[in-house]
Amino acid sequence: MKEKIQKKIIIIIIVFLLSPFSLFAQEPCETKYPDDGKCKTECEAGEHHDDTSGLCSSGKCCHMYAPVVDLSLQVPIFSYTKAADIAEYIVKIYEYALIVLAPLAIVVIIWAGFLWLLAGGDVPKISNAKKYISGAVTGLIIAFLSYIILSFFGLTSLKSPGIEYIEGEGDHHLIPFVPQQEYEKAGSDVKSIGGECFPVVKDSFDRISWNYGSARSGGTRCHAGVDIYTKGLGEVVAIADGIVTLVGTFYPCSKGMSMKVLIQHGNYTVNYGEINQGTIDSRIKVGATVKAGQYIGRATNCGMLHFELYEGKSRNYQWYPPPGVRITKPNQCLKEGYPKTYVKNCTSNCPVSTNIDPSATIKSLLNKMCAKN
Repeated sequence: MKEKIQKKIIIIIIVFLLSPFSLFAQEPCETKYPDDGKCKTECEAGEHHDDTSGLCSSGKCCHMYAPVVDLSLQVPIFSYTKAADIAEYIVKIYEYALIVLAPLAIVVIIWAGFLWLLAGGDVPKISNAKKYISGAVTGLIIAFLSYIILSFFGLTSLKSPGIEYIEGEGDHHLIPFVPQQEYEKAGSDVKSIGGECFPVVKDSFDRISWNYGSARSGGTRCHAGVDIYTKGLGEVVAIADGIVTLVGTFYPCSKGMSMKVLIQHGNYTVNYGEINQGTIDSRIKVGATVKAGQYIGRATNCGMLHFELYEGKSRNYQWYPPPGVRITKPNQCLKEGYPKTYVKNCTSNCPVSTNIDPSATIKSLLNKMCAKN
């Protein structure tokens, strides 16, 4: 009976030790990139590209992953309250366990030795003393060997799993909501470009995250727009009369792929990003003229409308901070005045986009809610 129980315990332990391989194994990309310069470089850095990016002609894409943060322990181990990853936590448990077990085993061995010496030739007493010594030594061996076994199976080198960004230029599930006060502190001096309609109809408007210039892609990229959270149908409309210059895929979100619609409004171009795929109005085509308040589509798959603003006729560009800089604070790229270069790790003669802060424009349109037409 005991042998059967021991076999079951061994099987359970083996399954437990092997389970992390299925939990933590992830391919970083859906399709491997060829060595074609920037496309491959940005793929390996965790960027995502669609078939309209101009970088990856075949439309291959990489997943984005949320930044790994320290794990706060609900039950601290002495003064140890945070772990960088699961591996560190496992190692610490064993370190503290050995600190306790090793002296305890030594005490048991010494105590059993005295029992043996004082046994006076009594066989049962000597046998008990041997059992104590054997048990203590076996316990120490198991403690040390178990760490070796864990190392062999890779449990001491586990990292937190890559949690995929369901990001459209900034996912509110992963990146904190930025209130208006934080934006005000950033001190943007970009004036409103005007307009006749707020980009989301009244019944679909939830709130705004004033997150222009905040962190994206784990702090390696600056947020080039402002996120307008939606509810209900999430209906999006044009802020003014204009001409459609681009319609294309944008980012995958938790409820499906999103699209971008670029409309040139006079001397400026707005990127209406994170529109649900399949909901864009049939009138919205490249070269088509739109009117203020004209229905564009629904923005619910990502939970928001991503609103970018550019001077002139332009496409949407990513915005990278200077090499070696990591974005950790709200609106940091705006506050620090980082050049809006769209080439990662550029050190000289860096090309910059015409992207500008849309916050003032959005604020000026808050009292101009329009019904879609």
